[in-house]
Amino acid sequence: MIISLSGVQQAFFKTKPAWAAYLFAIVSSILIVLIRLGLDRLFGIGPAYLLLFSAIFLSALFGGTGPGLLAAVITFAADDYLLLKLSQSDGLSPHVLLRLSFYVLECVVVIVMCAAHHRAREDNERLRHDLEQQVQEYAAIVAAQAKTDAALRAQAETQRFLAQAGEALASSLDYQTTLNSVARLVAPQLSDWCFVDVVTDDGKLERVAASHVDPDKRALQEEIQTRYPTRPDDPAGPASVARSGKSEWITRIPEELVRASSYDDEHFQLLKGLGLTSLLCVPLIARERTVGVITLISAESGREYDERDVALAEDLAHRAALAVDNARLYQAAQAEIAAREQIQSALEVSEERQRLAVEGAEIGTWHWDLPGHTQIWSDKCKEMFRFPLDQEVGYESFQARIHPEDRERVAAEVAQAIAQRSDIANEYRIVWPDGSIHWMSARGRCYCDAEGNAARFEGIVQNVDLRIDAEERSRRHQAEVEALNQRLRRAMTETHHRVKNNLQVISAMIDLQTMEETETLPTSEFARLSQHVRMLATVHDLLTEQAKQDNEANTLSARRLLEKFLPLVQQMAYQRHLTFEVEDTTLTSDQGTSLALIANEIYSNAIKHGNSEVNIHFYIEGGSATLEVSDDGPGFPVDFDPLQAANTGLELVLNLTSLDLRGKIHFDNRPEGGGRVRMTFPIPTEARLTPTF
Repeated sequence: MIISLSGVQQAFFKTKPAWAAYLFAIVSSILIVLIRLGLDRLFGIGPAYLLLFSAIFLSALFGGTGPGLLAAVITFAADDYLLLKLSQSDGLSPHVLLRLSFYVLECVVVIVMCAAHHRAREDNERLRHDLEQQVQEYAAIVAAQAKTDAALRAQAETQRFLAQAGEALASSLDYQTTLNSVARLVAPQLSDWCFVDVVTDDGKLERVAASHVDPDKRALQEEIQTRYPTRPDDPAGPASVARSGKSEWITRIPEELVRASSYDDEHFQLLKGLGLTSLLCVPLIARERTVGVITLISAESGREYDERDVALAEDLAHRAALAVDNARLYQAAQAEIAAREQIQSALEVSEERQRLAVEGAEIGTWHWDLPGHTQIWSDKCKEMFRFPLDQEVGYESFQARIHPEDRERVAAEVAQAIAQRSDIANEYRIVWPDGSIHWMSARGRCYCDAEGNAARFEGIVQNVDLRIDAEERSRRHQAEVEALNQRLRRAMTETHHRVKNNLQVISAMIDLQTMEETETLPTSEFARLSQHVRMLATVHDLLTEQAKQDNEANTLSARRLLEKFLPLVQQMAYQRHLTFEVEDTTLTSDQGTSLALIANEIYSNAIKHGNSEVNIHFYIEGGSATLEVSDDGPGFPVDFDPLQAANTGLELVLNLTSLDLRGKIHFDNRPEGGGRVRMTFPIPTEARLTPTF
């Protein structure tokens, strides 16, 4: 009963305030008193302590000591009437008093017991409530611990993944190799697909890594990438992330996005067939610059990316970006180191060549400290100036070695270089102790101090005797070449003039033949014309030969010219006796040409009309030269007039004598018989004094 009432009490008063227990005590007490009065009137029973006791019991049970006492007071107060009535009728018998005492005692005991029970119940309720609270707190702690354990496991898994990624990124300094390793690591653990694109120098995306657990899918992806490369203006994916530098996270990839990213329907069907579920693109950012993009795509696994995946992917991307940037920096550093090593090697080779060149070129070096008034000369420099190797050389001793004629100029050039803070570049002569003179070429670089004043010179000096001698020889040779060129030009001009004159002579002889108005010419005329041409060629040969000997082609020897005709005359004379006497003199080329033609014509006539003797005599008399040709033939007629009897050959002789040689010609007969022709022409005074061999 107590347990049941406790349960009812717990259910009834669990959430009721304290005044409800007192209200219950009042109501229950009044109700019990009314029942008591009703029973008394109906049945005439006496005191019903047990019924009153129930009100006290219930009030104490449900409310505790306070409500129990209140119920006792109410029941006693209500029951006074019955007690008084009892005492008036029968009086208080010992039996009644004893029952009343027991009633009071029972009420007290019940109240005490119920109060104790109520306190025990309250204590039990408090204990239960505390226990429930502890259970809830423990459950919360267990849930939190489970959540913490899950977070710790996830964090450990993340750290393990990042550690593996770090090992992959640190495994090689070739970023393409490391990114391929990272893609193979990511694809099974975080995604079904993993792509890595890097930004090239021209701003384009280049795919350097792609991974999928299924090799067939990797081959399919390569085919798709080849046929449909990433476009710079794609609305989502690597191109968009590369442009913005911000991560893109799509929990569920909509079909509209797949269609917008497709080239055509075939491309759309291929992408749709892959079953793409979720997309996560994160930029590779290093030194505030996007160097690439990592793309994670879930498909078969159905995984949907959340904030934790984004944070993990961005952490991975940060590490990968640093690896890519470091690899590029390393490659650039290696290239720079290689370039520097190449430059260093080239410098070493250049320095070695320079050292060998300095040693081989006899170059000395010098240093001049202007504030300290000191000069440091190399041993080679001292040797070239013939200073002892142990001597300290200064500016004064240097000046003393310079040739007196160059000393003032060199001092002025040095002073100007110091004042203008410019380099020194000069050449000068020095005088050795043995009195020999040598040429030196000096070069000096000026270095200034912090105030901009000339502080020092670093320079070289070289003996240039060989170059100066070579330049002098070259100048002399150039002068000789120039003189030779001038002579050659004159010779060419003279040759041109001679050839032109000879051609004009030939043309004139041909014109003279045609002027005779004959339809045909005898063979002898062509033979005579041919002989004239050979005579002109002989003159040209003599002039050319003389030009080879003395570089002049404007004079020739009269003897050599006439002697050249001797074989021709002998050939024409046959068995005739030929007398040939020639004195030498120098003729001009024009005189030689005219003399050759005249002599050839006169020789031919003498041989033609002579019988057995032909005499040729060329002599110098006074300021004139005379060519005399005679024969033992019939001679000239008494009334012979050259102008009247002139034919082609005779007309040529008359014209050449009077016009070209400015001379005279005389036709007569010898006393002993036979014709004679004498042609006289003036010759220059210097020609008479200096005949040509």
